[in-house]
Amino acid sequence: MVSRPRSPNYPGIDLSAAVGRVKELYPAVQRGEFTIPDAAVAWGYKGTSSPVRRILAGLRQFGLVEAKKGDNARLTPRALTLALREPESREFRTALREAVESPSLFEELVNSGQAGSAPGALRQYLVVEKRFTKDGADNFIEVWKASQAFVRGANDDSMAWSNDGVIDTTGETMNGTAPTSATPAPAPAGSMAIPIPLSGGGLGTVTLPVGMTQADWKRLETILDAYRPSSEEPTSSSVSPSERSADESSAE
Repeated sequence: MVSRPRSPNYPGIDLSAAVGRVKELYPAVQRGEFTIPDAAVAWGYKGTSSPVRRILAGLRQFGLVEAKKGDNARLTPRALTLALREPESREFRTALREAVESPSLFEELVNSGQAGSAPGALRQYLVVEKRFTKDGADNFIEVWKASQAFVRGANDDSMAWSNDGVIDTTGETMNGTAPTSATPAPAPAGSMAIPIPLSGGGLGTVTLPVGMTQADWKRLETILDAYRPSSEEPTSSSVSPSERSADESSAE
């Protein structure tokens, strides 16, 4: 009998969704200890279903929940910061950076130099080197990229984008040139402004609510595809080598 392969443990939700869950949970539990049924009620689930346990496991990996006696848990100081501080505050942004660096696989991607790999190459690394299943690798990449985008969006007025999937404070953009001086307007409370460096120069911005679910991100992808021009393909001169490599790898 062939055993069913399992992927390594990784956050089952992205950081944006994790912050949203913390904000939903805090009014019910505040600084006190809580149980799995308490969390289920706060999140609108009936009983201690597997989604509740998956969410809690993700919060633990981001350092937002700590285990207490028995099955009890408690929100960490980092979680309280994200629940109570303004998104524009230094404390909130520091807590976000610490959270996205907490999952061991996230940290390993950065330390191994794999963080900047194109999707196809990153998928191969996860399957071959880390023993992921193909579906597990695809899900992990989605969670990883959404989490990194969320942190970049929260820091867009003081950080530049980088091509390695993490925040870059060196003052260089993806192609090594100086960043544009244009910065997005601050996002409204409860929202995140995600900057989009354009291949022809300049900076676009997408404003999204905090706490989007995986289903929300997939729906957003579908909507953006609908707005993609069908007759205006980018010329070879306007697409960087790294972008062409990413496109080619994603088609594997």
